[in-house]
Amino acid sequence: MKKVYIGKSEKFGEIEKEDFLFGTPFMHPTLIMKKDDIIKIGGYPLYNRCEDYAMEMELYSNNYKGFIMEEILMKYRMDDKAYNKRKLKHRVTEMKMKIKYFKKLHIPKYKYYYILKPMIAGFIPKEIMKSYHRKIKK
Repeated sequence: MKKVYIGKSEKFGEIEKEDFLFGTPFMHPTLIMKKDDIIKIGGYPLYNRCEDYAMEMELYSNNYKGFIMEEILMKYRMDDKAYNKRKLKHRVTEMKMKIKYFKKLHIPKYKYYYILKPMIAGFIPKEIMKSYHRKIKK
């Protein structure tokens, strides 16, 4: 039997650019966006495994805003296979993407240590990460 983890956002209301420091504040399948706005910013940036995160920061760098509703309209599940997708090469790509978009978002340089999060998380054993996610998603 597969373990499934279900969580919900702890932050509601307007999302600020600094909410992107640790990771995307949005669950991508739950986003509602206008197609024209995505086209205006050039579509999804071409990144492997973090294109949604990059697109959200591209929107913010173009002065778009995002909000998280308190009402739950969709449940998002993450099973054990999701941890196998997070390979080292994807973590390096995410670090490079964060450097680019932190600059575009004018994130102060003293906060760039958040760029290391994907690499640090990559060295933590999967079972520990699963346990951590179960605790924070309750």
